[in-house]
Amino acid sequence: MQFTQLSLPVILIAVMVVTPSCSPHRAAMQTSKPTAQEATIAREVHRTINNYRASQGLTRLPRHTGLERLAQGHSDYLRGKQGTFSLHGKNISHFKFKWRAQQAATHYGFSKTSENLASIKMKPDGQAHHLLILWVASEGHRENIHGDWTHSGVGTAITKDGQIIATQLFAAKVE
Repeated sequence: MQFTQLSLPVILIAVMVVTPSCSPHRAAMQTSKPTAQEATIAREVHRTINNYRASQGLTRLPRHTGLERLAQGHSDYLRGKQGTFSLHGKNISHFKFKWRAQQAATHYGFSKTSENLASIKMKPDGQAHHLLILWVASEGHRENIHGDWTHSGVGTAITKDGQIIATQLFAAKVE
């Protein structure tokens, strides 16, 4: 998928899964505490997505610390594995998404989970706004943002070459 109208080098992917009840994958998750800058960007992404949802008549999603840890762990993992994944030439992947969905189900009771990813070049400001524009321009990402979710968690990692890897998890309990 190409975004020729945008001047940002970016790759986006979206995925959604309804989690069956089964035991979680026991893979280790490489989670580190985000830097102050990464934490600020993650909070801005969460706030920006919520403001967009409110402008569309949708409910704001509270931050969920467990989902944030899972999202941060995935962003950290992708940063640590630079060069391993090459989806459209970028270092992002939904690798082990089913495991993250299972963790959300097992530990937090969520039965429906979705994930948006992006990698963008760091700008002086407005990272969250750039991510929103890109995600809303993509049908799959927009559907995730517009979904009937109850909680969200965002994690970001900044690479040595100035790329921001953003992971946003959406989750809900389906009765």
